[in-house]
Amino acid sequence: LYVASFREDGTAQIQKKECGVYTTLKRIPNYGSPSLDQWHHIKFEAIGNDLHFYIDGQLAVSVHDTTFAAGAAGIRIDDTDGAYIDNWRVSAP
Repeated sequence: LYVASFREDGTAQIQKKECGVYTTLKRIPNYGSPSLDQWHHIKFEAIGNDLHFYIDGQLAVSVHDTTFAAGAAGIRIDDTDGAYIDNWRVSAP
């Protein structure tokens, strides 16, 4: 699987998980933390072998990887009290 993260410590990153092992494909450690009590728009695109992660309309992380040719979509929130998801959508390119 591929995963994009917008973390409380200010990191924005794209990782892959293959056979139970996470590998960081690209990491921006000083992107900036999510603002409290504010909605953020996040978008993660997997188009062909190109992965793009947008935060509030700005491209935060982009990477090219050929590990997975197809898959499904999902979402999760880890260790964040008071986080909400609204308008979750999966669409084909």
